[in-house]
Amino acid sequence: MSFRARPDRKLTDELLRVLREEIDQTARAVADGRQAERKRIQRARKGTKRSRALLRLLRSQAPSVYDVENPWLRDSARKLSSLRDADALVEACDRLARSDSDATSKRALAQLKAALSRWRRESRPDTATVERELGRFVERLGESTQRLKRVTLPPGDFDALAPELQKLYRQARRAFQTAYEQPSAPAFHAWRKATKRLSYAIRFLRCAWPGEIKVFGKTLKKIGSLLGDDHDLAMLETFLRDHAAIARPSSAHLLNRLRIEVARLRGEAEPLGQRAFALKPRAFAEAMNSWWAAARRPRTRKAGPASKSDH
Repeated sequence: MSFRARPDRKLTDELLRVLREEIDQTARAVADGRQAERKRIQRARKGTKRSRALLRLLRSQAPSVYDVENPWLRDSARKLSSLRDADALVEACDRLARSDSDATSKRALAQLKAALSRWRRESRPDTATVERELGRFVERLGESTQRLKRVTLPPGDFDALAPELQKLYRQARRAFQTAYEQPSAPAFHAWRKATKRLSYAIRFLRCAWPGEIKVFGKTLKKIGSLLGDDHDLAMLETFLRDHAAIARPSSAHLLNRLRIEVARLRGEAEPLGQRAFALKPRAFAEAMNSWWAAARRPRTRKAGPASKSDH
């Protein structure tokens, strides 16, 4: 089954089912040695984030489960994050180069990319070490799966999950407001993380009103993409400041170019945030509740043309 709840089933049962499936499928994908190492790391990180978002939805129903599994999954993926960060810096450099027609910037970015590539090769663990870390990750997910098989939740529908969904929306909304009232790289990163958690929860519930939620989900996804690029540029700026000698004499020019691109990304994300978080948290939760209730109602058959026997 895909990452979504079925309206004709109890929502708490569906939450556990999808959570177990997501963790199991993530473990299987990461264990597949036929796939490229980079792809397996990305799948591990994405699957962990999706699973943790689902855990947030069951937090009030099963706080002890959340208290064990959420930090367990977080810590399982933590060692893989540094491997992904090195790739993200090179990709950020490439994106800047593609969007910049200035000859000085292109030369400086080419020099920086070469330095980043060398740094990535020198700092990256060898293949055997990476495979051991991926193996440990898979083992830890297996342990989580075994624990979750023993978990049962009281039968419940949307009302059981509504408080946590409302919290996720409120946190993302507040993070959006804070990011523009007190702009900083950490503030925008906090908005990104809160938006990603909400987007995964919404994806799980998308059968409530597929058309409407699809639009909302795409908006959240676009925000996450823009803020992901913003975060990569923040890491790139930190790298430049910590390794200023690498990009001399162009470091000042590059830092200015980064600031311009960050301003563009944040400017593009702001109206999307205004649209996504226009409702107050309670109104958002009430709307989702109404949509889910409508999705659960049996569909009435459309009346067809009368047959001859009806006359």
